[in-house]
Amino acid sequence: MITLRKINGFELERDIGELNQAIAYHYIWSSQLTHAALFNDKPDPVMTDTESHLHCRFSKWLEMRLRLDCTGHPEVKQIEERHAAMHAAMRQILLSLEKSAVTRAQLQEYYATQREFLDAIDRYKTELIALRNNHDALTGLPLRKLLYRDFPLLQQAVTCEAAPALYLTLIDIDHFKRVNDQYGHTTGDAVLRELGSLLSRSSRSQDKTYRFGGEEFILLYLCENDAAFTAALERLITQIRAHEFITPTGTLQITVTCGAVRAQQDDELQTLIETADRAMYAGKQQGRNRIIFQPRAR
Repeated sequence: MITLRKINGFELERDIGELNQAIAYHYIWSSQLTHAALFNDKPDPVMTDTESHLHCRFSKWLEMRLRLDCTGHPEVKQIEERHAAMHAAMRQILLSLEKSAVTRAQLQEYYATQREFLDAIDRYKTELIALRNNHDALTGLPLRKLLYRDFPLLQQAVTCEAAPALYLTLIDIDHFKRVNDQYGHTTGDAVLRELGSLLSRSSRSQDKTYRFGGEEFILLYLCENDAAFTAALERLITQIRAHEFITPTGTLQITVTCGAVRAQQDDELQTLIETADRAMYAGKQQGRNRIIFQPRAR
């Protein structure tokens, strides 16, 4: 079964911070080469080890990143390869320094491998920042641009029978304007933030949750059939009804209205959203706090 790694904007912010810290450790480590060349300082013995790239602090970041990234991110693999090559070039210079036999070619090789290493880091960091910018700053959830990116991947998996049926749900908070008017926008933001966290925590690894805009969220669920999907959605809505939302003005309880639809092989995402939107508004007209399921987009 296809799974898209679940990650939120807060985790991406942490990832960027950890990468920046790892780069700082790299500069501290590599500065030993300058000190050895200019002042004859003796570098850490592990720097001349054949596996010196496994001993520096940057390697700890690499190890963690590769362990977390089960998809084998090509940019991270490139960083790993460039990092090992840079350490090998540094090792050759340090060994030659001991014999006062450093060549210009060795120095150029070190500069080239370091530049390739830093370029690989820049590419990966640029990708992380772009991904973070497509997550909601309030809830940490992915925004609609990532919804439009992910949907075809999940739809293709269903078409290839690598995943069961795909369902889209539009969730709208009932009487949210009343929350903002009565308690203020800070309280409204707290409700949105906590609901986003609740939706994300309550979904499985193969399911995706998005902040669609305002008080609306979209869920993409992979389920075996309609009965399994509606049961899963009912459990989620029951959790929301029972949840006490902690806000600056006290605890609140809310309800939501959901419009849901099953995606067929050739359905356009926009068509599904419009069908779910009409179903959701039908639920509002019927009294809110309910799920309206449309088996097919129309």
